[in-house]
Amino acid sequence: MTDKKTYLVSDLANELSVPRTTVNDWLKRYDRYLPSVMSGRRRTYTEEALEVLRSVNKMRNDGLSAGKIEAELVKTFAIRPEEVIENKDKTPESQENCKCDGNSEETVADQAALPVLRREEFDRFLGTVEEFTRMEKSRKRGALYIWIVILLICLFVILIAWFMACLVKFQAVNNSKLAHIQQENYEIQKAQKAADQAGKTAVEKQNKALSELRSSVISGSRKQEELREKELLKSQKAMAEMQKLIISVKNEQDSFRRKLEDRFEQEIKARELTIKLQENQKKAADIKLKAKEKELDRLKKETEKLRRELEDMKKVLGKAEQENKKTVSNRETNTVETAPQIPEKAEK
Repeated sequence: MTDKKTYLVSDLANELSVPRTTVNDWLKRYDRYLPSVMSGRRRTYTEEALEVLRSVNKMRNDGLSAGKIEAELVKTFAIRPEEVIENKDKTPESQENCKCDGNSEETVADQAALPVLRREEFDRFLGTVEEFTRMEKSRKRGALYIWIVILLICLFVILIAWFMACLVKFQAVNNSKLAHIQQENYEIQKAQKAADQAGKTAVEKQNKALSELRSSVISGSRKQEELREKELLKSQKAMAEMQKLIISVKNEQDSFRRKLEDRFEQEIKARELTIKLQENQKKAADIKLKAKEKELDRLKKETEKLRRELEDMKKVLGKAEQENKKTVSNRETNTVETAPQIPEKAEK
């Protein structure tokens, strides 16, 4: 027996990777199938007991109830011989009466199997109770999870509504800015259309001049050609000036747009600065409020302390008045007692 390896309860829990409380429960429930050895005051278990517990752990993981596990252990593992010996010691008369029969071993086995069957029924009942408790716990957990999900959904909806309100406000501000920009663009387009119209009229004049030049070329007079060439030069100069005007108008448009963009950016920055200043002012106000609250608490504590001191002084003054009254009453009694002795002396 000393050569065999033995296990403590903690060793069994480590070997099975199961909590120690469950191992203790199994050791109490399936004690008859677990061979053990007493070493001093401690009970240790053998390799056979470890194998039984491994099979129990496997059946529990497979989803078998306690009654089914008990039935499987009855089939696969033998009952501890100590219980059979105790049962034999308890019923000696019945064994002597059954010696003459040939089926004595079967009756002993039946007597040993009776408590096992009762234990099976009890374990089945325990299994049903455990299943019911598990179902109840799962139902409560499910209801709790549902309420948590509903609360999270409500919070999410509230956040979405707040975000949408902020978006609507921001969109209204942007729409007003866009309307202002569109108005300015409309004015710029008007100016550009007027410039284009002026260019078209100049081009029409140039075409007329060219047609006149062509007619003069056909007539063949050099003076007219010179005049027409001068007019062509003038028209070319006018076209160059028109192109310069168009380029200047475009440059003015670009500069105007840039100025607008810079102005809007400056306004946005100024508003951001005002918002930051308001936030800083709010923080400073909060700090001042906290300081005032602390000062008020301090003053309240001092007033309470002064009230206590006044109450103590009133108590001391009351005690002093009582003592004074007592002294005055004592003096009056003394004077009353001494008053009749004076005429007695005078009579003597």
